[in-house]
Amino acid sequence: MFVLVRHGHAGDKRLWEGDDALRPLDGRGRRQAAGLVASLRHVDVTRLLSSPRLRCRQTLQPLAHRLALPVTTWDVLSPDADVRRLDRRLADPRLHGAVLCTHGETLDALFDLWARRRTFVTVDDRAAAGPTEKGAAWIVATDVGHVWARYLRPLQLRPPVLAGR
Repeated sequence: MFVLVRHGHAGDKRLWEGDDALRPLDGRGRRQAAGLVASLRHVDVTRLLSSPRLRCRQTLQPLAHRLALPVTTWDVLSPDADVRRLDRRLADPRLHGAVLCTHGETLDALFDLWARRRTFVTVDDRAAAGPTEKGAAWIVATDVGHVWARYLRPLQLRPPVLAGR
């Protein structure tokens, strides 16, 4: 079992004038990141893995703070990474309990890959309903020949005030 997360809201990328890799979460995205802590409160999280993009790392930051776990960046979670390579990495049993934060286009491509193989099964048929909402998560379990997933809608909670801020 692992969790796939789409990063929280980070404003309109067409209006962002800087390097897109540095586009941060906005207020709604920070509330979604805080909501992720509540959404995953019953999940035994063992690792936090993120796309190198700032908005992904920031999405996992409240969870990292709550669990005292580091956020490790993984290039394979970048929006332009090869999704087949990501799929191979997700088969590693050492990812059990990992939370991986990535991008909508990465999730769409991964789910398309699984659907083409006819291995993707969702509990609530969310994948057929459209793209993953920003700040949402999928709890994913795999067995031989199948990928089972349950969708967790994004919650928006007030971020905690962290010491030293």
